[in-house]
Amino acid sequence: MSTPYIASIQVGKPRTFKDETTPNLMGRICTTGFFKEPVEGQVWLGKTNLSGDGQANLKYHGGPDKAVLAYAAAHYPVWHNEITYIKLPYGAFAENLTIFGLTEASVCIGDKYGIGDVIVHVSQPRQPCWKISYRWQIRLRI
Repeated sequence: MSTPYIASIQVGKPRTFKDETTPNLMGRICTTGFFKEPVEGQVWLGKTNLSGDGQANLKYHGGPDKAVLAYAAAHYPVWHNEITYIKLPYGAFAENLTIFGLTEASVCIGDKYGIGDVIVHVSQPRQPCWKISYRWQIRLRI
């Protein structure tokens, strides 16, 4: 296995938008922290999130057990080739860290990883969020 590394770091504050394309949600107003943009260089990681990042629903996202969200870069080609046919940018799944060399097959709850001066502790799996398709206004063909 190759050494894992961060391909991209993303942050974003919650914003509100109106869905104009998703059937059954047309015109619905949604506030979400799903809009993440890449940042260059080092970013401060606190106990509850990355500097410049925020979550709209703190009941399910953010906090000390969910301070950052990591997602495997290896999954992006699958989404592009088999599901959406859209080349999604890193951060498309609201992740803060897009990582090469780690996937669900190699990471376990309780694992610890050194990232710069920080030790990141894997505390739980990602909880699926209905806002993924809402954010990208994609009707999945599964």
